[in-house]
Amino acid sequence: MNAAVALNTIMRRWGKEASSEWNVSGDLCSGFAADKNDWDYYPNINPFIKCDCTFSNNTLCRITKLRVNKLDVVGQIPSELQNLTRLENLALGFNPLSGPLPKELGNLTNLISLGISLNNFTGGLPEELGNLTKLKQLYIDSSGFSGPFPSTFSKLQNLQILLASDNGFTGKIPDYLGSMTNLEEMFLGNNNLAGRLPDGISSSLKAINTSTRGSDNTIYEADPANLGAATYYVTGQTRWGVSSVGHYFRATDAKNIIYSSQNFNNVVDSKLFETGRVSPSSLRYYGLGLENGNYTVLLRFAEIAFPDSQTWLSLGRRVFDIYIQGKLHDKRVIAVKQLSQSSHQGASEFVTEVATISAVQHRNLVRLHGCCIDSKTPLLVYEYLENGSLDQAIFGEFTSAK
Repeated sequence: MNAAVALNTIMRRWGKEASSEWNVSGDLCSGFAADKNDWDYYPNINPFIKCDCTFSNNTLCRITKLRVNKLDVVGQIPSELQNLTRLENLALGFNPLSGPLPKELGNLTNLISLGISLNNFTGGLPEELGNLTKLKQLYIDSSGFSGPFPSTFSKLQNLQILLASDNGFTGKIPDYLGSMTNLEEMFLGNNNLAGRLPDGISSSLKAINTSTRGSDNTIYEADPANLGAATYYVTGQTRWGVSSVGHYFRATDAKNIIYSSQNFNNVVDSKLFETGRVSPSSLRYYGLGLENGNYTVLLRFAEIAFPDSQTWLSLGRRVFDIYIQGKLHDKRVIAVKQLSQSSHQGASEFVTEVATISAVQHRNLVRLHGCCIDSKTPLLVYEYLENGSLDQAIFGEFTSAK
């Protein structure tokens, strides 16, 4: 079956007709379908195809792109689709397509982009999709898939975008993701995947989400983004942000996330505490979108200990320092810094450090009022300065329109 007959059969089964804007006088590859513009130039033509008419010395046209988006197409993907062997871009998203994903899609080995998001498919991904070695973009989020990722996906080494969130995928996060050096965006959140991101994950990643569902069905957003140098990063959902000074004294390709296989006690979901960030001096997290007011915040921290206590990674470290705002008897507002017990300092060492800090004076340094060493957890009492948020420091004050 040739491509034209196959496409007409597919359209008939889906109850759709070719637009006269690209099907002139019965020739599918005519009109806008055969001009030099990319199909993004015609967003309102749907369904739509694009053709490459340079074959056989510009005498033969091949269908290279097929778009049938948001058209309430029902039923399964017809098997005739496998005859469109020159397809480079297939966009079938936002339809209630159902049934299993046909393994014949693996015959479309020229595909560069496959978009089948927001459908009602059943079952797992066919292993034949691993034959799509030219694939750069794979959009399969919210499509009803289940089961593990096929092992054949390890052959998709050109993949740049993988959107697979909001499905029922199970099993371990595949190790082969660590060898996909071209990945720039990867979303695996809201599945039933286990484990952590593999070592060697692409340094090209600009967006990543592997949110974890807790045992109480609470969704926890993961924090594995590659921050690199000094960074202020806000998640795509704009629920929280993080700032870090970066690894200014380490190699540029150094990992800024450490992993631990240790089981954490007294926590409901141990896997939520398997990773932690490394930062040489400053690492802060920000909750976004909160109105002004008083909040009761429950903080949960778990330390990841370093096995070698004599390296720069662990000497004098302060893990999860906590700042608390308070008031003295004379009504002065203060900031109390609770030092982590992981610093392993004795009382004399702590007093020496306080004396050193007190002796340093600079207009850009916050004044140290005093300290407390009576308790098991040493405290430092600083002058409190209300300087606004990091966002204001970077982008300036926000002025509302009048």
